[in-house]
Amino acid sequence: MVLVTTSEKVIEDVKVAVEKQLAELPRRDIAEKALQNSKLLLVKNTDEAMELLNAYAPEHLIVACENDQDIADRVVNAGSVFLGNYSPESAGDYASGTNHTLPTNGYATAYSGVSLDSFVKKLLSSD
Repeated sequence: MVLVTTSEKVIEDVKVAVEKQLAELPRRDIAEKALQNSKLLLVKNTDEAMELLNAYAPEHLIVACENDQDIADRVVNAGSVFLGNYSPESAGDYASGTNHTLPTNGYATAYSGVSLDSFVKKLLSSD
């Protein structure tokens, strides 16, 4: 998980919330291991955030901010995009169905997710 924000307060609030939730989990050690590679990144502005995110090309991108639609228009590389505070990636996974195969490890810079179009044969005309 990577959190990119222009707000130091958001980073601090997330740290506090994660610690609170970890303290209540019966399998805390497993959750802590899962979070070891997570990053909280503070950027100067939205331009820097979008440059970083498009280079990172996340499998799932959640845009949770006031101007989510404007920012969504600037997304170039992501496997799937979720807009707003009430569109969690987990709900998208369930709604996406069996074709939910997305590019990982930054491959969204070159590939889209698997869809029906992935299985269509295309013929090029020599005309």
